Amino acid sequence: MRRIRKAAALLVTLALVVLTCAPARAETRYATLTEVRAYCRERLNRLDGEFEFHYSQELDSMFADGVAINALLVNYGLAFFRYGIDRSTRTVRVNSIQYRQGFKVARLYKNGLENKISGDERTLLDRALAVAAEIEAAGGTELDKERRIHDRICEMTRYKLSDYDPGEIGFTRYDTAMGVFLYGEAECDGYSDAFYLLCSLLGLDAGFQRGEANGGGHLWNTIWLDNRWYFVDVTWDDPGTQGIGADYVSYGYFNISADVLRQDHEWVADYASCPAEEKMNWKIFPCTWGDRGEPAGVYTDAEQTLMWIVAHMMGKRTSCHYMVDGDLTYEGAYQGLRELLARVGPGLKSTPGVDPVEVSGYVLRLQPMEAYGYTVVDIGFSYK
Repeated sequence: MRRIRKAAALLVTLALVVLTCAPARAETRYATLTEVRAYCRERLNRLDGEFEFHYSQELDSMFADGVAINALLVNYGLAFFRYGIDRSTRTVRVNSIQYRQGFKVARLYKNGLENKISGDERTLLDRALAVAAEIEAAGGTELDKERRIHDRICEMTRYKLSDYDPGEIGFTRYDTAMGVFLYGEAECDGYSDAFYLLCSLLGLDAGFQRGEANGGGHLWNTIWLDNRWYFVDVTWDDPGTQGIGADYVSYGYFNISADVLRQDHEWVADYASCPAEEKMNWKIFPCTWGDRGEPAGVYTDAEQTLMWIVAHMMGKRTSCHYMVDGDLTYEGAYQGLRELLARVGPGLKSTPGVDPVEVSGYVLRLQPMEAYGYTVVDIGFSYK
């Protein structure tokens, strides 16, 4: 017994010596928001359940409360997590992270851990891979692929507000890509999660942006194309949110700049997930709409515009897109549409060879292009 105690005491002594002699590990302290953002993104891409980091004195004001860390993390699509800030040691600890299934499946697949995907998440991946394969087979540029992702999500999803209970912690079926791929219903979180998943599978660099729209919390996406960041709000491009026909897909919030989105969206710019372009980049804006290849012509004459809209209505098309010269206001555009429906609607019914067409509703979106002197007009029609 005495020999065992002596041996144990010797082991403790050796352990103490080893600990004393071991070199202290250097502690990384981040001095800029860019460094903190990169570190958080690295840990979240690894799907870590918890992590911590240290910041230097330069960031004292930023981490004086939870605004910064909340904004940084929710901008990567997180909804549920806990955090603590120790200002005496300048340490931020994040734990109890819950990842949306689209983000989780995308990261596991990208990290070569597909064997860890099972159950409903396996079904989610299989269905997303099937859609991605169709998009890939169609070929085209990165912009073409992104547009097909955008269109497919709109086509396969009906907007459904989540029945989330604030007293509960966890996702509902509408909050993640599960809603889009397994149930065909989702709210903004689900649309965004599905967009991220498909972009990841197709090699596109997408992200998230949390903010407010229509006075409530909202989530949309970011994407890196042509060496620039852009915003994409697939939810608001799905006219199902306005009750307009399911075949209509809008591009009013497709690859737009910060100044355009700021007209009806709000976010904390200091902690945004990407430095989105302040002005539109004309070259990346689609010159055709969807895979039908409809030309987005520029119409500077009112009669030309009228003929363009009438042609779409006579063909019972669910949408039309065009650009007009000058600064068109919402009020002016809606007034023009009301006059058009009053004048042309009845005329379409009696046109020889054309089936009766009765317009029951429409949705209008404008995308100002001040730098180029144009306004993109995007109209969706619903027929009885």
